[in-house]
Amino acid sequence: MFLQAALPAVRCDYTAFETYEYDSGTIKSRQLNCKIQVFSCSEDQYTPSAESIEGWHEMTDVECEVVRIEQGSQFVFMEKDQMQMIVEALLLL
Repeated sequence: MFLQAALPAVRCDYTAFETYEYDSGTIKSRQLNCKIQVFSCSEDQYTPSAESIEGWHEMTDVECEVVRIEQGSQFVFMEKDQMQMIVEALLLL
């Protein structure tokens, strides 16, 4: 039952991931007017270097902060307390 309900959403996610093409020509007209905080992991196979995620700066006309987590490849699986500390520190800035 759960699989039948979740499978269409998962398929859509994979389709979006596999077919997405970045178009830098339209970014300026759709910039956000808010601060962006980008999280990345040091061992993430899709963003192997900090430089590869610097493009997020183009998505806002204000501040963009890149938070590089120097452990593992999936920060969402970090200890809850550790992730909470990181998010709270960013929110209090």
